[in-house]
Amino acid sequence: MDVSPYANVGPKLIDRGLCAVPAVPGTKVPGILVAGRWVRMMDWARRYADRLPSDREVEGWSSGPDRPGVCLIMGRASCGIVAIDIDVEEAVQPVTAALPYTPARKRGAKGETLFFRGDVPSRSFNRHLPDGRRERLVDVLGEGRQTVLPPSIHPDTVRPYAWIGEQALEDLDPSELPELPADAMERIGEAMESIGYRPDAERKPIAVKVSTDGEKTPFRLLNEHALANLDAWVPKLNLCRVRKSPKGFDAVADWRSSNTGRPLNKRKLNLSITPGGIVDFGDGPRKYTAIDLVIEAKTADPDKAFTWLADVTGWSAPLFHDPKPRTKPQPEPEVNQPRSTGDKREAAPWHPSVTDTKLCPGLVGKIADWIVETSDFQQPLLAIGAALVTIGAVAGRHLAGPSRSGTHLYIIGVAPTGAGKDRPMSAINELLLAAKLSHLIGPGRFTSESAIINTVARSPSCVCAIDEFGSFLAKGRSRNASTHEQGISALLRTLYTSSFKPVATQERAGEQFKMLHSPSMSIFGTSTLEELYSALGSAETTNGLLNRFMILENPVRPQRIKAANDSPDPPQEIIDGLRAIYWRLGDLGSGPYHGAGDIPCPPPQIVPWRDEFAELAYDELHQAIRERMDKEPENEKFFVRTAEMAIRMATIRAIGIDPRDPRVTVDDMNWGIAMAMNSAHAMIEGAKDQIAENYWEQSINKVVGAAKRLKTFKIRDIQQATKMRGKELKEIISDLVEIGRIQMKDVTDGRSDSKRVLAYEFLK
Repeated sequence: MDVSPYANVGPKLIDRGLCAVPAVPGTKVPGILVAGRWVRMMDWARRYADRLPSDREVEGWSSGPDRPGVCLIMGRASCGIVAIDIDVEEAVQPVTAALPYTPARKRGAKGETLFFRGDVPSRSFNRHLPDGRRERLVDVLGEGRQTVLPPSIHPDTVRPYAWIGEQALEDLDPSELPELPADAMERIGEAMESIGYRPDAERKPIAVKVSTDGEKTPFRLLNEHALANLDAWVPKLNLCRVRKSPKGFDAVADWRSSNTGRPLNKRKLNLSITPGGIVDFGDGPRKYTAIDLVIEAKTADPDKAFTWLADVTGWSAPLFHDPKPRTKPQPEPEVNQPRSTGDKREAAPWHPSVTDTKLCPGLVGKIADWIVETSDFQQPLLAIGAALVTIGAVAGRHLAGPSRSGTHLYIIGVAPTGAGKDRPMSAINELLLAAKLSHLIGPGRFTSESAIINTVARSPSCVCAIDEFGSFLAKGRSRNASTHEQGISALLRTLYTSSFKPVATQERAGEQFKMLHSPSMSIFGTSTLEELYSALGSAETTNGLLNRFMILENPVRPQRIKAANDSPDPPQEIIDGLRAIYWRLGDLGSGPYHGAGDIPCPPPQIVPWRDEFAELAYDELHQAIRERMDKEPENEKFFVRTAEMAIRMATIRAIGIDPRDPRVTVDDMNWGIAMAMNSAHAMIEGAKDQIAENYWEQSINKVVGAAKRLKTFKIRDIQQATKMRGKELKEIISDLVEIGRIQMKDVTDGRSDSKRVLAYEFLK
C-alpha cells in the first residue's frame, strides 16, 4: 500500500518524543484536515508548544488524503531540537566546519539542514546584495519554528527531501544528537564573513517596482475593489494574530521567517492592511496587492486566489473584459430585517447560514425548507428551531455531542401576533406522526410538576410544542400558583442539565418519587415579545431558567405569501431521514434506548469531532465567553450556557447530515455558535427592556417598547399604542427624558404648520 510521507515516518518520530505534524501536500506549512481537505494550520506554534500530537490526531492524519508531508515542530515540543538551515550552497562548508559533527542532515532543493539539541533563539543570517536586496544565508530554527522532513515532496523540485547524514531522525534517540555550543551563533556569523555576511550592516529596503501602466485590467480592478472593502475578506484569511487597526488590519506574516527570531505568538504585527495599500514592514518593507496576499496566506495559485477574492468581496468583472461576467451575489434575505416600511425593533446581526435555510445542509435544512414552503407567513428562523427540536428528540438518549452534551433543547420562537408562529409548531407533530414516531410527541401544556414527571417517565425523549409559552411560565410565578405549579421551573432546569444522568424526583404524601434515566425532553414554545418577558422576573434570569432557552426572535411581521407547497404530507426524504436516525442501531440495538424513562438505558454513542479545527472552535468559544463575562459581569447570566447550547445545535446538525456516522465539523460548530450567541444577545436586550418586578416598571417597559417602534412620536401616539392614562403616561415620558432615553424634537413642517410642532424622539 502506498502510504503518505506522514504515515510513513510521523508515528515513528512521535514514538521518539519528537513533535511531527502533517504538511499540507505540495507546501512547506503545517496542515490540518477540514472537511476532508488539507488547509494551513494557523495555530500550530501555540497548539504544539510543549506537547506531542495525540493518538487520535496521528491516526486521522495518517489516513488523510493526498499524501501529506512531515513537519517537525522545533524546541520544547521535540526534546529541544534545533535545526541550522543553510540556504545557499557556498555557506554549507564554512558553517558545517564551524559546528560540531551531527549524524542527522537533510537536503531539499539546495543547501543543507543540520540537527542539534540546544536552547537558542531562532534567528536569521542575511547578506546584502548590491541592488539593496537581502539574501537569506542561514536560518536557526528553534522554539516557535518548524521544518519539513524526508520523505516529504519538495514543492519546487517535486522530488522527496533526503537524509544525507549517517542516520535519519526517526532512527535516532534525541539524546544522540550533539549539543550546540554556547557560542554557536558567533561561530556561524564568523564562518559566513568569508561569503559577504556583515553583522553590523544596516538593512536596506527592497526596491519595489511600481507599475506605471494605466490600463484597468480585471486584476487591478479587483485589487482596488478589495482594498475598498477590507472587512469583506481580510478576516476570512485567518491571518496569524490579525486584529483591527484604526485604518484597517494588522497581522503577522507567518509564511516567512522572523527577522528577530521571535516565535509567532511574540512577533510584531508588521503586516499592515489598509485601503491605501498592503505592506509587510518586517520584510524590506515589501508591498503586496490584495491578490498577492491571498496567494501567500492561502498558499493558492493566482487563478484560485483571484476567484476566491472575487467571490468573497462580491466583485464582478466589467462586461468589456468578460462577455460572461461573474454576477455579484445579492444579499442573503434576513428574516430579522424589516420587510415593510416603518421603524421596527432592531434585531441582532445573524450569520447568513443561520437565517437562510437553504444554506443549512442536511436534515435540519430540509425540514426547515419544507416548513417555510408550506407556510403563508414565512418564518425561516422559527422553522429551523422546529427542525432542531424534532431531530433532537429523535436522536435523544442514544447520541451525545463531543462533550457528552445531550440533543434536547428548549426553544422559544418570538414573533408578533398573527406572524406565522403556529406553522413551525404544528409541523413538529406532523413530522413525527408521518415518521411513525408519535410516541415522541409530548403534551402541549403542563399543569404541574407531576405532569412533567409522568411525561418523561412515559416517553423520556420527546418534544413538547407549547403555544402562548409566556402565559404558561406566568402561572408558575402567580401569587395564586400551587406548589405543583411553582415546582415546574426547578424541574425544567434540572431536566435540561441532566443529559444521560438519572434524576430523582421529589416524594410527597401519596406520591412516590421516581428515578428518571437519561431524560431528553425538548420544548418548542412560541410567544410574543411582550407576553414572554412580562411572564418573567429577575429571578428567572438569575436562577438559570431563561439562559437554558434558545430565543429565536423575529420582531417583524412577514408579508403573506401563498404557500409554495400545499401538500399536507412531509416529503418521503424527510421521513426516511428521521427514521434513519431513530433506528440507526437496528431493531435490537435501538430498543434499549427507546424504553420508558424509569428504566435504565445504555450509555450513548459519542458523536466525535470531525477534526481538530472543530474542537478548536469550541475551545475558542469558551475563551471568548469567559472574556465577555469578565467585561460584562451584569450579563454573565445570559452567556453562561452559550457554549453548551452551541455544541448541542452543532451536534444535531451533524446528525442530520450523516445519521450513520455523524461527526461535528468546524462548519457545524460555527453555525451553532452563531445561533447561540445571537440568542444570548436577544435575551440581554429583552431582559433589559421588558422584565419588570412591579406595575410601574411594567408601564415604563410598555412605553419604551412603543417608543422604539415609533422612533418619533407624540404623546397621543404612545397613548394609542399602550392604552395608558394620560397623567401616568406624562410622568413616564418625563422620567425617560430626564434619564436621556428620549428627547424633544422639532417636527414643524414649514409648508403647512403655522405654529411650532414638537414631538419626542427615541434615543436608546
